[in-house]
Amino acid sequence: MANGPVQLSLQAPAALPVAPLGVFDTEPNMHTRPRILPILTTLLLCALLSERAFAQSEQPGTGGICVVTFDAEVDPSSVASFKRRLQEAVDRQADVILIDLNTWGGRIDSAEEAGDAIYNLGPGGDKDSGPSIPTFIYVRNGFSAGTYFILATPNEILMERGSTWGACAPIQPGEILDLNMRKKAEAIIQSALLRYTSARRDYSEAAVKALITSEVRLFEVRTDLDETLYWTGDERESNAIYYNVISEKEIVTDHDLLLVNEELALQLGFCKQPAFDNREAAIEYIKQEVVIGDVSVHVLEPTAVDTVVGIFNIWWVRVILLIIGFTGVIIEFQVPGFGAPGITGIVCLGLYFGSSYLAGVADWVSIIFLLLGFVLLMLEFFVIPGFGVVGVLGFLSVFAGLFTAIYGTGIPDISDPFSSSRVFEGLVVVFAGLGGSILLGWALSRFLPRSPYLKRLVHDQSLKASDGYVAGNADAADLIGKFGRTATTLRPSGKIRLEGRVLDAESDGSIIEADVEVEVVRATPMAIVVRERTGNHGA
Repeated sequence: MANGPVQLSLQAPAALPVAPLGVFDTEPNMHTRPRILPILTTLLLCALLSERAFAQSEQPGTGGICVVTFDAEVDPSSVASFKRRLQEAVDRQADVILIDLNTWGGRIDSAEEAGDAIYNLGPGGDKDSGPSIPTFIYVRNGFSAGTYFILATPNEILMERGSTWGACAPIQPGEILDLNMRKKAEAIIQSALLRYTSARRDYSEAAVKALITSEVRLFEVRTDLDETLYWTGDERESNAIYYNVISEKEIVTDHDLLLVNEELALQLGFCKQPAFDNREAAIEYIKQEVVIGDVSVHVLEPTAVDTVVGIFNIWWVRVILLIIGFTGVIIEFQVPGFGAPGITGIVCLGLYFGSSYLAGVADWVSIIFLLLGFVLLMLEFFVIPGFGVVGVLGFLSVFAGLFTAIYGTGIPDISDPFSSSRVFEGLVVVFAGLGGSILLGWALSRFLPRSPYLKRLVHDQSLKASDGYVAGNADAADLIGKFGRTATTLRPSGKIRLEGRVLDAESDGSIIEADVEVEVVRATPMAIVVRERTGNHGA
């Protein structure tokens, strides 16, 4: 489907006075490409598709304290990098893992994936017993929206002086969530956070709820038994008959969210230690309390490839990759040989899928969908006349490959607010990419011949009758059975020379190279169908 509209804009009908863009110059120098280009692009794709491209220099069994940093927006690519480095800390047999956190938030489904990775960390780690490696988190100066990371950490939460965290209510950028959608999103977040805290921590459930929704009022209550309890507004009303309340203080009012600073962290029991001046001071505390002694410290930060993958997973970068990729592939179908447009298109599509694969979103199913779609479209374009069921299936398969590279291979759940957001993002990227490739193809067919630098790529001479060009074939019936030679490659359409004339023709299904003897097997005033000659007749 994508090939159809763009091809129409690139290839003019025979009756037009100017040759189509699709008929590129066939001089040998136009197809002599430096061999370094395919070599470099192949190496780039291999680097991105190799898991080893992400690996730091492995030092198994080094032990010590491994500091795993997270200083990025929470999205599939940053979380994939984070999980890889967590696993590297496990492979190093770290004595302690310290997560250095500084994020403004991001996608909640990705945040939950990161939280689960922390929650189940290490050999023998599971949702009940937790990881076997002591794991701390260090909340750096400023505001951090990484509540999933913080509450999933099994050991202590350490805070830098002046830092705050919390206020993790769901939002939808650019729009306001309706009441039902917001409540459902809050329920999903609450379920995950309470799962993290209920099994291994004694955090106040009321305080955890106040982090998520502005409809929870949080009270600190002191009873006659010298207990300090934390209740929501509803619990305050229902518990009043069971407790003798001496005093109470409202910590979070209605329509507000709980934002935890260093004082509140100690008061609510989230932290056991006062805030630290810097990360080095926090590491010294861990050395004294946990590992006892002067052990090595290894900082595991994102690699350069992590950064590149993150860039290629930005939605508008994905759109650009699709536009350039499809335009390059379509142009390559229009020209003889294989050159820069095809290489560029394949590389861009490879980066599109490779970056999604390394971000943990796409898998081989997405690539199989794309390849199957291309095969079906090529069959429809070169072998099967017209555009029918095979072409439609090919387009749908290509669409499925592009979409699942963003959404994943699971079945979309439109009722889930996070799933619906990913569905919307996937549809925007795919339709924008396909639509953009059509517009770019149209622009190339219109403006490329006018460029003083690029017009040498196309024929710009008029198709004059004096040169043998004709728009129609009045004597079509008389041409059947005659022999000529191809003037251009037939893919399946092109030009043939027959009885001193240059005519539009198409092959009977196969690709026929230029300067090959052919036989006319069918002919109408508007179409001539030929096949490669197998006998020894004269032209």
